Amino acid sequence: MSDTLGNIAGCLEDDIDGSLGLFCADTRFLSRLELQIERRTPVLLNSTADKGYLLSVLCTNPRSDRLKPDTIAIARTIVLHGGLFEEVTLTNYSSQPVDFELSLSFDADFVDLFEVRGQERPQRGQRLRQLPHSSTVEAVSLTYRGLDGALVESCIEFEEQKPSYLQGYTAVWQISLASHATRTLRYRLSMTLDGHSASQIEAPDNIDQAIFVRATTRTAG
Repeated sequence: MSDTLGNIAGCLEDDIDGSLGLFCADTRFLSRLELQIERRTPVLLNSTADKGYLLSVLCTNPRSDRLKPDTIAIARTIVLHGGLFEEVTLTNYSSQPVDFELSLSFDADFVDLFEVRGQERPQRGQRLRQLPHSSTVEAVSLTYRGLDGALVESCIEFEEQKPSYLQGYTAVWQISLASHATRTLRYRLSMTLDGHSASQIEAPDNIDQAIFVRATTRTAG
């Protein structure tokens, strides 16, 4: 569950009553998913989730120091099938080349549905910080060890163009686009419980496979 822009915000530890998030097996595996351009929230143009498993969003950039408004078209496609998949396509509609920063912020509080509905817990498990140690950012892990010792994890694997760097749990891309050029960014988020998939549905390798499987399943049904 996200807003119409595709973002999940305001569901962190200080606001666990928020209903937004990525849920599986009665657990919130993602409590923040926030796309920004030049550290600002994009301007929504159109959004549809009529297929249920797929969210399509078209937005653009607000004014910033380096960008005039409506210079960059941002198309987001978010698909659910055993995991979460996203493709972000950036197009420069300016007659000039542009440089800008795009960022995606992730977090997971791993609260259960009872907490989301307002029930207080006297004790909670421990969130474990696991950040990449190499200069090449290929994956980020959000991990939690429950009071019962179970290890719960959301793993984000970046495809296509890897982020330029990681700032906490925010992936940052430094983008250069020629006039009317296009760039595509992708990632795959998998959910595990003690090393096994938390979903009963097997997650495919990428968003293309996820869309194909969902579409053929609906057609067959």
